[in-house]
Amino acid sequence: RVVPAAVRACEEGGSAGRQVDQKANPSVFYYTKRLVDCSPLPRSSSSENSSRGGAMPKQPEAPTARGGCFGCLGRALRYPFLPGMMAPLADYLGMALLTPALPYFLSDNLGLSDNDVSLWTGAITTAQYAGGTAGNMLVGIMGDRLGSRTTLGITLGGDVLFFTVTAFCTGTSALVAVRFMAGLSSPLVASLQYILERARDKMHALEGVNAYSASVNGGYALGG
Repeated sequence: RVVPAAVRACEEGGSAGRQVDQKANPSVFYYTKRLVDCSPLPRSSSSENSSRGGAMPKQPEAPTARGGCFGCLGRALRYPFLPGMMAPLADYLGMALLTPALPYFLSDNLGLSDNDVSLWTGAITTAQYAGGTAGNMLVGIMGDRLGSRTTLGITLGGDVLFFTVTAFCTGTSALVAVRFMAGLSSPLVASLQYILERARDKMHALEGVNAYSASVNGGYALGG
């Protein structure tokens, strides 16, 4: 109804068409001015589609996420619990490799008898778990004061150091002392604290604890 009215106003004369009251009929005024000025009227999307034979304009495609191995790797590296998972994985991997090899090391390398092998295997293993018990209490205090990230780095660094020194020990007393220090620097509590501090809610915390347990079991499985 607006456009025909504008056309009638133009047919009355170019100058007369410009006299349409803008305030009373703003729509008629607009189209009248466009017709008088010989400027093309705006075309709607429906008219454009009909003039093109009904073909709809091609919509831009939404960007797709990178898939494949690189996409999975990127998501894994951004997983918030990843550092807290890798530390217990490394610790229990070393435990799984060392524990069954210790009796053979005492027997073949140090030349101990069967009775002494049993005695010192128990003493060395007990020293490690005693160090872990003492270290877990200290690590909690360190985590509160230094932060979970720093504490995790310190304990994991000590764990790697004392596992390395174990390979160069040539006496039972040295093995007891070194394995006690390895237990003292165990990253288990620091890893769990790291995970729990980054959990958004209870369900996310439960996911983190499950990831922690999977890392422990995975370390044993890989080492065994």
